Amino acid sequence: MSAVERVNKAWDRIEAWYKKNLPGWKPRSGASDTAIDALAKHMKVTFPEELRVSLKRHNGIEDLKWPGGSLLSLVEIQMEWDTWTEMARAGEFDDERVESDGTFQPKRWCEAWIPIDSDGGGNCNMMDLAPGSKGRIGQMLYFDHEKGPEKSEYPDYPGYLEAIADGFEKGRYSVDDDAIIDNEADGEEGEDDDDDEEEDYDEEEEEDEEEDEEEEKSKLKKKVKK
Repeated sequence: MSAVERVNKAWDRIEAWYKKNLPGWKPRSGASDTAIDALAKHMKVTFPEELRVSLKRHNGIEDLKWPGGSLLSLVEIQMEWDTWTEMARAGEFDDERVESDGTFQPKRWCEAWIPIDSDGGGNCNMMDLAPGSKGRIGQMLYFDHEKGPEKSEYPDYPGYLEAIADGFEKGRYSVDDDAIIDNEADGEEGEDDDDDEEEDYDEEEEEDEEEDEEEEKSKLKKKVKK
């Protein structure tokens, strides 16, 4: 199956989930070839066909309607790309601090990286169009706004969308007040809360035991005096 076919099938699954779980909401319509070409020219790259097909299907997904944040539109991709590119050109990054296993360039920022989504805090998944000697064009990277690039859990863009579709269908994500919620993340937080409650309970038990011991000692002292 080609990369384009995988993207379209993944979107079929994602759209079906939206239709069932957010029936009153419709995702954005797609971008035009002209708009996609204009951004590619601005970035001086060639967008892979699988990304073009995806953008023509949906020009991003707004914040809170996409797992982890938002799927970037053309305008948002340019804003993210411009911000990091301007900082890199101004010499604000130290490439020597970036570690790579050879799959991606050891740079804090590369102009051939295309931001794909956003968590609202400066972190995102990216498509890499200028990989290292051990990488391949179109691979996905994760970009941490403080540390820079690192390997992604997704092998490529179709794999990224397929993982989102899998998460929808397998119940990882649900809707709460018209926002997409990651149930796995909530579960982890819940476990931490439970641990905190147990610790608080243990501390209270210890305090009660200490008070009981003090009370017993006091009684013993009174008996001895008698």
